[in-house]
Amino acid sequence: MRTVTVKVLLPLLCSIALIVSGCAGAGAKRGADKKTNNAEQTVQAVKGDISYLTFSLPEQVKWERNPDQALANAGVAEWTMAGYSPADSPARVMYQQIAPAQVPATLQSRMLEPLKTCTDSQTDTFKGMSKYGRQVNVEAICSQLGSDNFGLISYVSIFSDQAANHLVLAEIRTPASKKAGVLSFQNTEAQKQAETSKILSELLYNLMQTIRICDEKNMCI
Repeated sequence: MRTVTVKVLLPLLCSIALIVSGCAGAGAKRGADKKTNNAEQTVQAVKGDISYLTFSLPEQVKWERNPDQALANAGVAEWTMAGYSPADSPARVMYQQIAPAQVPATLQSRMLEPLKTCTDSQTDTFKGMSKYGRQVNVEAICSQLGSDNFGLISYVSIFSDQAANHLVLAEIRTPASKKAGVLSFQNTEAQKQAETSKILSELLYNLMQTIRICDEKNMCI
């Protein structure tokens, strides 16, 4: 798996509702970033207990980092599948730094607000492998997002210190369905999409288990 060290210099400017791909669709693509699948990238935190964090993008997928400078200036780093735009990628990964720090439970509640537009939805917590004490991990499944013809599986981890929240989102676009977590299909194409969604969800869940929080002495837990 490709290890990513995330480094961001400025606070959040775009919408907190990442779970619906809000500000992520605004970015353009740049050819210079298309061959960075095995390169290390960095995102630096504001001064606090958390100096930076690392995670590993699945090597089974070729990733491109969104080159949109507005996102970078807003404390956001985003990766989508090669050949897709942020607006239509079957999977994406996003890091976002939110300063000043907010209560993690409040931040989580605000992020999950868009689930109210889903035909059916469910949420559950999951256990991350990082030993950092102040963290929240939640899985959210949306059967169909509003009037859009797709659903979502989102894994969200929030790590907090006194200066900022550090949020990692891994999101998979799924075929629309009537019940959250149940991907039914009526033809071969829909079956392939459902199978791809299942594979991606497993890969991105495993990604969330690779997140480590690091201090200024490069000690990561």
